[in-house]
Amino acid sequence: MITNTYLGKTTEQRFWDKVEKTDNCWNWLGTKSRGYGFISVCGKMIQAYRYSYMLHYGEIKSGLEICHKCDNPSCVNPSHLFMGTHKDNMRDARHKGQFALERNGRAKHTLKEVEIIKKMYKTGKYSQRKLGEMFGVSHTNIYAIMKGKLWNLYV
Repeated sequence: MITNTYLGKTTEQRFWDKVEKTDNCWNWLGTKSRGYGFISVCGKMIQAYRYSYMLHYGEIKSGLEICHKCDNPSCVNPSHLFMGTHKDNMRDARHKGQFALERNGRAKHTLKEVEIIKKMYKTGKYSQRKLGEMFGVSHTNIYAIMKGKLWNLYV
């Protein structure tokens, strides 16, 4: 665990000074951005929940994220945190209903339409261009769906 001192306190001491424990979440009271807490470690700002995870469980494997079970961005309770890939994090958020993909003003399809598009394409009877015409979008939109660049975590 990387640590340093600032104003006579270690990073860990400064961390605990900014944590309010409740029966459920441990809320970060320090610096926040969009609800997520931040703490300075050796002159670099890192997310407080990531620091909490490292403090309790050790280093975070390269390329992995720390996800919240409780969906409270200011929570630093280690029992509410888990390590996973970005895809794991997005699936978890979708499962919890945090993304309103179909209600997104830029969404061109519903989840059901994407499932139909994929099934139709897999039959080999429909080209991406033909599917684009049928669903009122460009063939590049269909290509992006088929390549997993759109909706890939959900279908």
